[in-house]
Order: sequence, then C-alpha cells, then structure tokens
Amino acid sequence: MKLRYIVTAIILSLLFGCSNKVCNCPVDQEIQYTNDSIINSWNNQDWWSEIGIETISQFEYDFYRLTIFPSWNNSTVTQYILENKKGNTLMSIKEYQQDQSTEKLTLKKKGGTKNLHMDSDKWTEINTLAESNCFWNMPVATGEQYLDGVSWLLEVKKRDVNICSKKQYHIVSRVARDSSFFSICNDILKLGNSSIKEQDSLLDISWRTD
Repeated sequence: MKLRYIVTAIILSLLFGCSNKVCNCPVDQEIQYTNDSIINSWNNQDWWSEIGIETISQFEYDFYRLTIFPSWNNSTVTQYILENKKGNTLMSIKEYQQDQSTEKLTLKKKGGTKNLHMDSDKWTEINTLAESNCFWNMPVATGEQYLDGVSWLLEVKKRDVNICSKKQYHIVSRVARDSSFFSICNDILKLGNSSIKEQDSLLDISWRTD
C-alpha cells in the first residue's frame, strides 16, 4: 500500500511538473524543417573542423557559443563561449587569426584565450532571455546577401530538450540587425565585458548589397 502511494505521488509530480512547461513561442513547421535541413547539412560536412574550431561534440556540458566573423579588412575572429559545468558557469573568450585565402582559423598564441568565472545566476539569466526571445524557433539564416561586414553566429546546446523546437541544439546566423537575436548576443558580450556597439566599431558595421 505504501509503495502504491509513492508511485501515485511520483506520477502526480511528473504530471503537474510538466504542465508548467508551455511553449510560448509561435512554431512554424516550415521554418523548423528548413532549420533542420541547414543544420544537418553543416553537421554532415563538419563545417567546424573545416574552418578550424571545436565541433559541438567536443563540448561535454551545456553551452552558448557566439562566434563573430569580421569584415574582409580584419582577420580576427572572436568567440564567446558560456558553459555550465555542474552548476559552475564559465565564460571563455577566444581570438582566432583568419586566413583570408582558405578561411581557416588559428587560435592566437598571445592573449588568445581568457577565462572568466561567473555567478550561476548569469546562466539562468541567459537561458531566460533566450527563451523569452524565442531563440529556439528563429530561422537559422534570413537569406539576406552581403558583400562585406560582420557575421554573427550563435550556437546553443543543451542536455534538456527544448519544449518548443523539441531539439537540444540550435544555431542562428545573422549579418543584419535582428533585435531579438542581438539582445541575446549583447548579454553574452556584456558578460565578457564587451558590447555589440564596441564589436561593430572594432570589426566594421555590417552593410547590405542593396
């Protein structure tokens, strides 16, 4: 009888616990399908290894990775990696040198990596911001064409499946202003003592072909 009560309590707990997890973002199946197609293509061709950075499989824990590719007159690629390791939040800032002919990246030896330990609530804040801005439902790319300028690439990988997209990994790339996307990026940059405005002035503001 006691076991029966325990099992019932567990079931009720699961039911009521799950009921609070509601997707508050619009889900467009066509966008989801396109996102899956692009991400699968990048994974299959192992795009990360091709340009010389860590693949997502090399990250053991949950992470946000923001990679900023500069305009053609600048060869420095900057990464901001926010990881949650068993409750410990760590920000790693990496600088790479980009070979303009091959687009291959090489980690700078002098001052190439900086590590910052964060309060655990910073991880919660970033997660809340990403959820409220519907990051997991954003199109991977917008299709806008640019001749030059800064490219922003944000990847998120989680152990828990997202309630809206039903995915554990998502990536968004932008070369134009997108308020929802850049609000997430800006919070990540602020944790690394930077900002979008500072990055744009350093790397040159993106501009469209038209």
